[in-house]
Amino acid sequence: MENSATLHELFEIQAKQRPQHTAVIFGSLSLTYDQLNQKANQLAHYLREMGVKPDTTVALCMERSIELLIVILGILKAGGAYIPLDPSYPEERLLFILKEGVTPILITTSKWQEKLCCYEGQLLLFDEKKKLEKQKTHNLDPTVTPRHLAYVIYTSGSTGTPKGVMVEHRGIVNYSLWFANYCDCQAQQRIDFSSNPAFDFAVTTSIVPLVLGLTVIICEDKIKKDPRQYLKYLVRSKVNFIKLTPSYFKVLLYEAENGSVELPHLEKIMLAGESLSTVDCASWLAIYPSHILFNEYGPTETSVAVCLYRIDSRNISRLGANVPVGNLIPNSQSYILDANGIPVADGEVGELYLGGSCLARGYLNNPELTQQSFIKDPFSKDKDARLYKTGDLCRRLAKGEIEYVGRIDHQLKIRGYRVEPGEVEGRLAAHPDLKAAAVLAFEQKNKEKRLVAYYVLKEQNSAVSVGELRQYLKRYLPDYMVPTTFVRMESFPLNANEKLDRLALPAPQFTASQHYLPPNTSLEKMLAHVWLEELEIKPIGLNDDFFELGGHSLSAARMISKINYTLNKEVTLHDFYQTPTIAYLVTLIKKAKTIKKRQKSLTKALSEVTQLPLNDFQFLLWLTDTFEPRARKLTIFTRKRLKGHLNLAALTSAFAAVLKKHEALSYHVSKFRPVQYFKKHRSVEIIEENLQSLSEEKSEWVVENSLRELRTYHSWPKDEPQVIIRLFYLKNEVTELQLCLPHIISDDVSPEILLSDLSQFYLSASDIKVEKDIAYRQYIFDEQSHIQNHLNRDMAFWGEYLKDASLFAFPPEYIVKNMRELQLTYSTYTEIPEEDLNNFKRFCAHHHISILDGLCAVLLLALLHCCHESQTAFPFICINRVKSTREKQEYDKTIGCFLRLEPIKLALNKEATLAELCQQVHDSVIDTGPYQGCPNLVKLASIATFRQKKKMIKTYLVKWLTWLYTTVFRLKLSPKVLSLSGRLNSNKGNNFLININVQNSLLRNTKCRDKSTLFGFETENTRHDEYDLLQIDHLFDVCFLRMPDSDSPFLILSANLEPTFRERIAKEMLCIMSRGYVIPA
Repeated sequence: MENSATLHELFEIQAKQRPQHTAVIFGSLSLTYDQLNQKANQLAHYLREMGVKPDTTVALCMERSIELLIVILGILKAGGAYIPLDPSYPEERLLFILKEGVTPILITTSKWQEKLCCYEGQLLLFDEKKKLEKQKTHNLDPTVTPRHLAYVIYTSGSTGTPKGVMVEHRGIVNYSLWFANYCDCQAQQRIDFSSNPAFDFAVTTSIVPLVLGLTVIICEDKIKKDPRQYLKYLVRSKVNFIKLTPSYFKVLLYEAENGSVELPHLEKIMLAGESLSTVDCASWLAIYPSHILFNEYGPTETSVAVCLYRIDSRNISRLGANVPVGNLIPNSQSYILDANGIPVADGEVGELYLGGSCLARGYLNNPELTQQSFIKDPFSKDKDARLYKTGDLCRRLAKGEIEYVGRIDHQLKIRGYRVEPGEVEGRLAAHPDLKAAAVLAFEQKNKEKRLVAYYVLKEQNSAVSVGELRQYLKRYLPDYMVPTTFVRMESFPLNANEKLDRLALPAPQFTASQHYLPPNTSLEKMLAHVWLEELEIKPIGLNDDFFELGGHSLSAARMISKINYTLNKEVTLHDFYQTPTIAYLVTLIKKAKTIKKRQKSLTKALSEVTQLPLNDFQFLLWLTDTFEPRARKLTIFTRKRLKGHLNLAALTSAFAAVLKKHEALSYHVSKFRPVQYFKKHRSVEIIEENLQSLSEEKSEWVVENSLRELRTYHSWPKDEPQVIIRLFYLKNEVTELQLCLPHIISDDVSPEILLSDLSQFYLSASDIKVEKDIAYRQYIFDEQSHIQNHLNRDMAFWGEYLKDASLFAFPPEYIVKNMRELQLTYSTYTEIPEEDLNNFKRFCAHHHISILDGLCAVLLLALLHCCHESQTAFPFICINRVKSTREKQEYDKTIGCFLRLEPIKLALNKEATLAELCQQVHDSVIDTGPYQGCPNLVKLASIATFRQKKKMIKTYLVKWLTWLYTTVFRLKLSPKVLSLSGRLNSNKGNNFLININVQNSLLRNTKCRDKSTLFGFETENTRHDEYDLLQIDHLFDVCFLRMPDSDSPFLILSANLEPTFRERIAKEMLCIMSRGYVIPA
C-alpha cells in the first residue's frame, strides 16, 4: 500500500523524535535535526509569503552545502517543488531551464548572482538572511498530498533540448521507506553526500537520509575529485554509507588496491547510473570482505530507483560478467515486452516497461513527450494505470531478477550522466556555419564512451575552427555532453531511404594538438605514456591540455593516482587542475613530497595468522605426496663454488636474519592436513666439512655424493629441518656451498633470492636490519579470495572447455612401469645450440607469439611425429604450461612457491604446420586467460581422461576426506575442489600428463652477463650432473633452462619412458626449432 505521508512530514517526525541528533555535518559546521527544521521553517514561511503553493516550482542554484539542504526542505515545507540547477552549467542552459520551467522564484547565493542576472523572475539570495531570520520557526500547516510534486529534475532530451521530469512525493516516500528497510538503515548512521544535486542520483544521499534520521556528511567537490583524498575523508568522517557511479568506483578501487586505506566505519556502497562489473565488485570485496554492495537501477522517470541487487562475499562468485539490476521495490510493476508489446519469455530480451507509484507524473510543460513515454498500462484493471517506456533492453533471469542488456536507441551514459546524442546534434546543427551535424559514441579500451561530432559546413571555405565549435557547445551544454573529437565531412553518407547512415561514418582519428612539443626527459616520457594509456591519443606534447584532449575528472583522477603510486609522490588533483599540462605536472612532481609506500590494509591481520592454508600449487604438491609417495623432485637445490672460505658464525647470523625476513622457510607442512604453520625449531641446518686434506678426486667424490643425498632429501612432512646448507672447504681457499629446500615452500627462483639475501646479510656483519616480508601470506590470501569469488564461473568454463581433451597417449611399447627396479633414468638432457635458439626466437617474433607459445607448438608437433601410431578417442590433447605467478613487483624478492599450471587444449592434427600450431596455441592462451586463476585441481580433473568412472571405494574415501577437512578441521577448502581429487588417482593406462616449463634463464642474454660474486667472493663454474630432474610416473615433463655452470641452453625431458625414445623426441624438437617448418614423418 502507498504511504500517505510527504517527504517534509517524515522529516518533521524525525526532528520531533530526535531533536538533538546531528542532521548534517560540513567540515567544522553542523546542525541538529531541530536546528535544521527551524531554519527550513523560516524559509518556508517566507516562500509562502512569496506565493508558493502546491506544485509551484522553485529553482535553486547552489553548491553542495548545509544551506542547500535548508533550501530543499524549505521549498518542500512551503508546498513547492524544487528544481536543482548545477551552477557550473553554461549560462544559456540555466536560463533555458528557468524559462522552460516557468519558474517564478530562483534561490541562489551572491556568488552566482551575476551569472543569473538575466533571470526575469523573483531572485532570492540565500546568503542575505536578514529577511529570513525574522520569520517564524514552527512547522507550517500542510498544504500538499503525496500526489503533489516534490521536485523536477532536468535530463538530456533527444529532441535537442533538456526535459524536466516531474516527480511526486509518493514516489520518493515509497523509495525512502523501502531503502531504509532493505539497506537496514539505523538512526545516526553517517551517509556521504558528494554527488551533484542537479541529478536524482543525489536524492539518495541528501533528502532521503533526513527523512530516515541519518546524518548527512557533505563532501567538498575538490575532495571528491581526488580519490586518495576522498578515501581519507571517508575515514576521517567515519562514513558508513556511500553512493557512487561504477566509473568512480573503479577509480576508487585502484586507490584501495594500491593505497592500503583501511575503512573501519564504511559498511555499504550503493552503485548506480551505469552497468556494474562483477570483477570490480569482486576485487573490492577481496580487500574489504565485510562490505555490502548494492547495484541500483532506475531512470529519473521512476523516482530515483526501482530495482536493487545486493552483492557480498557470499554471492559474488555466482555472478556473470555484469551484476543484475535485481528485483523491484514495493508498489512497482515491470514488464519486458517485444516490439509488438507482448511479454517475452524469461531469459529472452525485450524492452523494459515500468509502472506503479514510482512513476513520475511526466515531463514539465511537455504533454506530447509525456504521452509518448508514459503509456496506458494494458495489463492493469486500473484505467489510470500507466507504464513508462524505458528504452532499456533487459531480460528476466530464472530467479526473477532483471538483467540490463543495452539500449533500444542511441541514449548512453557517460560517467553516470544520461546523454541523448540528439540533443548535442541539435545544438551543434544550430551553429550558423554548419549545414548538418551528427554525434556518435565510441568506446575506448577502458570501456569508457567518448562523444565524436561529425559536421558538414554550409560553405566549404568557412573559417570556423574545431576550437570555435567546442566553445560554441560549451555555451549551451555541460562539459560531459561536449564531444571530445570533431570530424569535418564534405557530405554525410545516406542509406537507401536517403537518411543518415550512421554506420558508414568513418572511425575518428584521435590525435593531439598540432602545436607539438615532444617530451625529452625520462620523467616527461613516462608522463606522456601514462596520458597515452588514459586518453588513447598520440602524440602527446608537453603543453597539450589534458582536458582539451578528451580528459575529464575521472580520467584525471586515474592518471594522478598512477603517477603518485609509480613515483611515490603526493601530487593532488586540485593542483593539477590549475594548469593541466605535462610541463606543469613535472613541476608539481618535483615540488611534491615523497611518501612512504604503505603496506596492504590487511598487513596487521595477516601478520597475526599462525596457520595458513596451502596455496593452490602447494596443494597440488601435497596431493602428489599423498597419491604418489614414491614421486621425486619435491626438493629444490643449488650449488655455488666460491673462491674463499666462509665464516660460519657470520653465516649463521646472516641465516637467522634470512629466516626472520622469509618466514616461509620456517613453515611446516602437515602430512594429514593441507595447511602450513610456523615452526621455529629446527628449521635450518648448516653443516660444514673440511676436505682440504683429501685428494682432489676424493674431495670431489664427497661433494658429488652430498649432492645425490640432497636430491632425494624430503623434509616434509617429516619433523626435519626445512632448509639444509652444506659447506665444503676445498683446497686453494675454495668453498663449495650446497643448498636445498622443499619444493612445497619454494620455486626455482627462491634459491637465488635466498642466496642473495644471505650474502647481503653476511656482508652487513653486525649491522643487520630486517623487515619481515609478508608478501607470501598476502599472495596466499589474494589467491584464495580470487578462487572463492570466481569458482563457480571457472569450474563451469573448464568443465566445458576440456570435455573433449584427453591426456596424451604414448605407444605402450615405450612405457616403462618399473624404472627404479631397472635402474633407468627418468630424465634426458639435450643441449640446444645457441644459434638454433636464436633462430627460433626470430621465428616467434615474426609470428608475434611468445617463446613459450612457440615451444608448446614445437612439443606437440614432435609428439605427433614420434607417436604417429598412438590413438585417442578425443580430438584434442591437453598441455599444461607451468607458469610463474610472480606478476606483482612485491613478489620479486619473496621466497615461496609462486607457480600454477595453465592447461591449453590443442587439436591432434598431424598435417598442421608449426606456424598453424603456434597460432592455435596463441588462441588457446587468449581463450583460457581469464579463467587460469581457477584451482589447478579443477583444471586437471576436467580433462576428459579423468572423467572415467572411479572405483567406489576411492569415491567414498574422497567424500570422507572432504567432510573431514571442511567440517571437522574447518579448513578453508572448497568441497567442490576437494571432491575432484580422486579423479587424479585413476588408472591412466598409457596416458600421460604433459607439463612444459620454460625458465626465465633460457632467455637470458649471455653476452651481458657479468662475472658473479657471492659473500664478497668470486664464483667458479662447476660441472653439471645429469640427474633425474623429476621422477613421477605418467607425467611427461618438458623443461627448458640454462645450466648455471656453462650457461648453455638445455632441453630436459623426464618421464617413465624408454631413454632412447625420449632422446628421439628431444632430437625431433630441436630439429623443428632449427628448421621452423614441418619435418616429414
